[in-house]
Amino acid sequence: MEGKVRRNETLDQQVYKILRDAFAKGEFKQGDRLVESAIAEQLGISRTPVREAIRKLEIEGLVVRGNAGVFVNIPCRADIAEVYAARAHLEGLAAHIAANSAAETDLVQIKKVLKLEEEVRKDDIPRIIELDERFHRLLVKTSRNKKLIAIIDQLEVFTPENERLAIFSDWRDYQVTHKEIYQAIINRDAHLAEELAKKHIIDTGFRIYEKLTHLRQGDFKHTPTKFYLKNMYQYYFGKEV
Repeated sequence: MEGKVRRNETLDQQVYKILRDAFAKGEFKQGDRLVESAIAEQLGISRTPVREAIRKLEIEGLVVRGNAGVFVNIPCRADIAEVYAARAHLEGLAAHIAANSAAETDLVQIKKVLKLEEEVRKDDIPRIIELDERFHRLLVKTSRNKKLIAIIDQLEVFTPENERLAIFSDWRDYQVTHKEIYQAIINRDAHLAEELAKKHIIDTGFRIYEKLTHLRQGDFKHTPTKFYLKNMYQYYFGKEV
């Protein structure tokens, strides 16, 4: 876990972000114990902001408190399925708003990321993940809807980096989709931008389950979201699954 404490945010906010980033990078395993004193010592701060940050993680369900301390509660497959179903609509809304109101400076930033995506090597997985995250964050940021941005940011931690690795054998397909979303935005076609963004997230979620959980195994088997994700995939791609 890496992180540097800055002075423009409260300490508990900074610790919270550092811990969430560690979750997103897959640095924690199910059942790992979070020790306040150890985290505080590593960051060079007191235990109080660490305690507050852990409370926020507990509210989000990322940690659970037991008799022997606080333990990591990695999101299960059903949790992540729900996240992708929610993200599909939220990022679709962000793309819709962006198509209606994106400034030229926003479009320039997105175009720069698309250019970098063209140049990245397909075996440079860390760079691919970084660029994919940048594209989606810029897309959402371009909506300038603070509540929407905050909600999507909260959902990001439920998609650990090791889960995202499952889809990067299809990276070139994702580059094409990013370009299509961008083109719809610069053409001010809000409906198309929304549909492309929704389709993209549904595709990502479905591919993860196809590759990591075979869609019908474990705790994903009987969740209502499974059927939603499956039906949406069939709707967008016309494939029986």
